Amino acid sequence: MFIDWYEPAFRAGGPVRSVVNLIARLKERYRFSVVTSVYDYGSSEPMKGIQANTWTPGKQGEHICYQSKGGLLNAIRHIKSTQPDLVYLQGIFSFHYSLLPLLAAQWCRKPIVLAPRGMLHPTALQFKGGRKRLFLRMAWSLGLFRKVRFQAVDDFEADYIKAVFPGAHILRATNLAALPNKLPPLEREASATLKLVSVARISPEKNNLFVLQLLQSLAFPAEVVFYGAPGNDERYVTAFREAFTQLPGHIHARWEGFLDPEALQPELRKAHWFILPTLGENFGHAIFEALAAGLPVMIGNNTPWKNLAEQQAGWDLEVQNTDSWLHMLSNAYRMDSASYRNMSTAAMNLAQTQAAADSAFTQYQNLFGV
Repeated sequence: MFIDWYEPAFRAGGPVRSVVNLIARLKERYRFSVVTSVYDYGSSEPMKGIQANTWTPGKQGEHICYQSKGGLLNAIRHIKSTQPDLVYLQGIFSFHYSLLPLLAAQWCRKPIVLAPRGMLHPTALQFKGGRKRLFLRMAWSLGLFRKVRFQAVDDFEADYIKAVFPGAHILRATNLAALPNKLPPLEREASATLKLVSVARISPEKNNLFVLQLLQSLAFPAEVVFYGAPGNDERYVTAFREAFTQLPGHIHARWEGFLDPEALQPELRKAHWFILPTLGENFGHAIFEALAAGLPVMIGNNTPWKNLAEQQAGWDLEVQNTDSWLHMLSNAYRMDSASYRNMSTAAMNLAQTQAAADSAFTQYQNLFGV
């Protein structure tokens, strides 16, 4: 497996959690060797306590090589030394952890599985879209991906892959979530300060700024805490920072930056709702973590988490419809304690159901073909 970041790296968010959870859930069936970077997302300093450029054991029985430098020859060397049954690539645009390992695996004549991890979602392709689409057209015309098995986590992602790579070999294998702990439901009194939490990279596709714009219109007291790394769009991050200064006095907001995964659940349970008007997710690990912690969620409707209102676990809303978001925020503020407790319980039940799905194991057996 090649991936830009792997635990203890955590700043990149969902893709890291996807892979960590996958290995934890499949470790009894498969043996994994992970090639990754010694640097966390956005950091120029190596992660502390990590021995670089050698194979070290991971927590789940996997073997990990934290590289200080990528490269084609290194990728070939790793493949030849481990002699894997297949090479599993995470993401599609990384030079050192997608493209070069792809070429290395082809050179070594190894089967290849590629998980786009949401990178072919139309929303993701909007940002730096010209460069991305040019690369994809060139790669497809050169035949780089023609013998690759693509992993789609749902039917939507399968359609996104087909739109970019007509005729691609696509197999469905959903993300594997960590089995959540059973917790008591959260409590909240009606008309108490509305406490919100959001966990996501600060970037246009996550639509974090929209939350602050919504809060400017609220007539009741509210608090929101944002956790997440700054994205690569500096203008968006600057606009996000400036929006804090425009909030009225009865609204309190803060951005805490990075949050270690071990501290996530306790911080989530300090709030009462999770909010993320994302423009698109191929899974949404932060959404899952919020549900598992007992938080009903308010999220954009371009994720796999659908019909939340029917399941009493939250609301999936059209991002363009500001009125619907303001209406649901008002409903959340006025909700009585019994109704809120039921929603908290329903949120945890949904997370448990998602994590316990056994059909995913058959999907991965088909995906890996071994």
